[in-house]
Amino acid sequence: MHKVTKDAFTLLLFSAVAGVAGYLYYFILARVLSVEEYGLLYSIGSLLYILTVPQETIRTVVAIFTTKYSSKKETGKIHQLMDFASKKIFLLSIVFFIIVLALTPLLISVLHTTFLPLAIISLLLLVAFLQPVGWGVFQGLGRFKELGINNSIETLIKLGLAVALVFLLPINIRIFGALIAAPISAFLALLLGFWALKDIKKAKKIKIKEKLGRYSFATLIIFGLITLMYSVDVIIARYFFSARVSGIYGGISLICKSLFFIATGIKRAMMPNLVKKNEEKQDKEVKSILKKVSLLMIMLFGGFLILSIFFPNQIVMVVLGKKFLSAAPYLKYMVMAMAFFSFANLMVYYNLSINQNKKMTIRVLASAFFLEVVLLLFFHETIQQFIQMMMIVNLALLIGLVVISLIKPKENKPIRLLKK
Repeated sequence: MHKVTKDAFTLLLFSAVAGVAGYLYYFILARVLSVEEYGLLYSIGSLLYILTVPQETIRTVVAIFTTKYSSKKETGKIHQLMDFASKKIFLLSIVFFIIVLALTPLLISVLHTTFLPLAIISLLLLVAFLQPVGWGVFQGLGRFKELGINNSIETLIKLGLAVALVFLLPINIRIFGALIAAPISAFLALLLGFWALKDIKKAKKIKIKEKLGRYSFATLIIFGLITLMYSVDVIIARYFFSARVSGIYGGISLICKSLFFIATGIKRAMMPNLVKKNEEKQDKEVKSILKKVSLLMIMLFGGFLILSIFFPNQIVMVVLGKKFLSAAPYLKYMVMAMAFFSFANLMVYYNLSINQNKKMTIRVLASAFFLEVVLLLFFHETIQQFIQMMMIVNLALLIGLVVISLIKPKENKPIRLLKK
């Protein structure tokens, strides 16, 4: 079995564990909470995805540079990278937390909620940007088993704590139990993750001279746009639709975005292998890895599309419950929309891994995000129309990113770490 395939299946296995726990989290809450409360919970979750835009940037940058240091047996530099990133990011997390709290009056009006739910979920920001430092090191070292265990533990703790609190708290404040479970589970997983990297912490630190800023900034913009694209639809739906309809849309969105996150695990397994092969200038192997990952994603989305065509009611019943059955007719369309977006995201990871076409990637993503917002603001009379706009935007994005991936720069060099 090819290494990238083995790594992908390792992540898929643990993603399945985390996915089952995450499924049970929403499975139980969809039945315990009202549709209106569930809609609010999912909208706040989407807002959180937007607020945690830097997560994927931090993870990706740390993973790429960890891969490079690891290939040269420079464990001390990985230790230095971890400490440097953790200290800087924690200070930025505190500043960001304060800014978000200051913006809560605006968020309250957009999400039609109160201060307390937003204040609770904002606590997650204090640890949310530290987590990807450890994840990036695991990923860069190719320790996907430990990465998968850490992610699974977080989800399992979140599930157990949320269920316990929801059933123990009075009915009028049970949603707060579901919300507070997120920051607590993230904090515990953070501690466990850094403990698992104690062997790296034992290495004597070696000063790193690499200039990370330029690469990090471009990556931040790219993943920021991606996060906005897969989150803004739920925010707009919450604003324009009734509480019940936005809850229904949130349910159908949840099912399909879980596929997106499973596919993201496959792409993360691809990155260290791509970086290494690109450094070694093995272009044929780089293309082979891309093809293998594409095939895995085709199997994932193709299989679920078939199920959503023939058994939509059963899927919705199992995942969300009878209250959400009206979402079933839209399932196949949302699967296609998310498939287009996931393959577009694959091209983003590919271009980042081989350090190619970042500026053009940013332009294409920015144009697609602008188009998405405009279309959703003007075409939102029904859920089906809303999803159709998503399909159009995501397909256009995929085509645009495939086209620019075929455009070779004048000189396709490996990532230049040290500025000469």
